[in-house]
Amino acid sequence: MKNLKMFAIAVMAFAVMATNVHAIDCGAGSVAKSETYCYTSTQLTQSSAAADALYDDNVITLLDDVTLSADMVISKDITIDLGDNNSITFDASHGFVVSGKLTIKGEGEINSNTSATKSLITVSGGGSLSVEGNVKLNYTANTANLTTPAITVNAPASTSNTTVTFASTVNVTSNGYGLAVLGTSAPKVTVNMAGTWDTKGYVAKVNGTVGYASSNAPIINVNEGKYTSEGTALYASGYAIWNIKAGEVKGAQALEAKSGIVNISGGKLMATGATSGSPSVTGSHALTNGNAINVVRGGAHYVDVKRLTINITGGDISSDKGYAMYIKDLRADGKINVDGGSLTSGKDSDGQLAAIKIDDATPADAKAFIEHHADMVTGGEFAGDVFARTQIATNTYATPADLAATLVEGEINTNGGNTTVGDNTDDQQGNTGDNANTPGTTPDDGTTGRLPDQPAKTNDNILVYAGLGLVSALTVSFSAKRKENN
Repeated sequence: MKNLKMFAIAVMAFAVMATNVHAIDCGAGSVAKSETYCYTSTQLTQSSAAADALYDDNVITLLDDVTLSADMVISKDITIDLGDNNSITFDASHGFVVSGKLTIKGEGEINSNTSATKSLITVSGGGSLSVEGNVKLNYTANTANLTTPAITVNAPASTSNTTVTFASTVNVTSNGYGLAVLGTSAPKVTVNMAGTWDTKGYVAKVNGTVGYASSNAPIINVNEGKYTSEGTALYASGYAIWNIKAGEVKGAQALEAKSGIVNISGGKLMATGATSGSPSVTGSHALTNGNAINVVRGGAHYVDVKRLTINITGGDISSDKGYAMYIKDLRADGKINVDGGSLTSGKDSDGQLAAIKIDDATPADAKAFIEHHADMVTGGEFAGDVFARTQIATNTYATPADLAATLVEGEINTNGGNTTVGDNTDDQQGNTGDNANTPGTTPDDGTTGRLPDQPAKTNDNILVYAGLGLVSALTVSFSAKRKENN
């Protein structure tokens, strides 16, 4: 017993010694430290081999607030711990440049407070960014700068996957854009949105230069959070797969879609802006005309104007003054499927606006769109009529009833001025809520599939569950036998 005590004391002493090996004290002038280094502000922004040596330690913890006058280049796996409410402030248009893996955690702020022309954080192809903890990202240039995002994901095609993830406790403020995905063809990018976002420009945008490809399309997952913009909150300009699952998306316009696949299965999309009549679609920016969702055929300068699929299976979509969904010049190129959710437009002097408005400059094209969408609405709840009056031939207008007869597939019920189509509680397999199928996530055709994080149930799954059950049974039997023998 005495020998055992001596051994325990020796182990504890060794543990204390091992802990103290890397416990270093940093003197004046140090703004951060790792296990083996103390850093000045100049050392944090070195881009030479010396910086690589300093970054060999995985975790760098801030000791105080620091202002940096150069980029902080991250090419390795580095964690920046802001500690207890410390901050990093970049001046003179500098920020993080990430080609490796950067994790920001702790409680504090990352700031840019100049007339910035560079993003606060730029993630290049194959890089990774994860923002955790109670971290605030403040991109507040001292001059109006509405076209530069706080976070830029600039990934070329055919590179390793680039990932960006935000925790629900993160707060992003920008008087430019929030986040933008740039590139051409199909960059391998996955963005997991969460937290609180407050921007003057777009909260999130996929640039119009991102074109269609049969695989590797960027994936934007909008999870629980609050996303608020003074203009358009979400802008699906280039080709990507958007999975809007939860959260509150709010702006003068909640969403504009020109290309890609947009799956809306939950959350709230709200428009608060003023209406502006029939807008032009030739510009390079979103329309911001007071509608919750604008579905728009882009101008010739967009890479892909013909590949657009909208799938709505849940969520609350509403506009204070405009339409819940406004379809402008889409013609027969894209596909819209409404199989659930709630769509509520605003009111005008005549009363409640219909939920969906189809607006095309050419009546023949409007007619082609209608013919292409014979089964457009199969479920959902709508305030007032499902469709507004639409011109389909010269001097001829389709009434809401005509459009419903053509575009609605399923039982139509009216009650107190509201309309319900079909049973939007369950899908065809009887699943509800998060277990319900969401169509339209297959990049090659844009018509079928399920969310990327919802794998199919296969026979292999069944065999695994059966195997686990057998192992559990054998374990119980063996335990009982062992107890009996004891």
